[in-house]
Amino acid sequence: MEITQDEKKLISSYPFITRKEVIAVLNVSEGDLKDGELIKRLRPVYDPARIEVIGVSARTEMEIAELESEEERKEFLKALEVEEPAINVLTKALIKSLHLISFFTVGQDEVRQWTIRAGSSAPEAAGAIHSDLQKGFIRAEVMKYGEFMASGSEDRLKAEGKLYLKGKDYIVEDGDIINIRFNV
Repeated sequence: MEITQDEKKLISSYPFITRKEVIAVLNVSEGDLKDGELIKRLRPVYDPARIEVIGVSARTEMEIAELESEEERKEFLKALEVEEPAINVLTKALIKSLHLISFFTVGQDEVRQWTIRAGSSAPEAAGAIHSDLQKGFIRAEVMKYGEFMASGSEDRLKAEGKLYLKGKDYIVEDGDIINIRFNV
């Protein structure tokens, strides 16, 4: 049911379960997991209701969990022609349905991942780290993950002119590597 902005404000203090995001997780056979035909057939039913549908083979996941090493798990998944374990698929679906993205901060001895809502500005991202960073936000130095990996180093990325200076109106993108400049 579509509702207006005024109606959203009116009901915002009520935790209606029907207003929550929904993910349908189907326990399917190994064969259905490979070809994905069942999920394809159900998408026209679930997509209009904005319900994410994923298939999981509980039996396969149980067998994966019983394997001793990571190498055995990878070989098992490869033999089944499954790209990744269900926990990864479910995690991605949850992140997508909650409209979340991640950005990274990098220091001398640490890389941190931060989670924010999609559509957040650079100052809001800074606030996810610490409220003082948001209050004193000056600018964000942004590197794109793909460009960083292609160049191989931060120095090379800078030399290529791919270190971007962004202001308060910058909308953070999934995977951005950000250095926050601030003054409090």
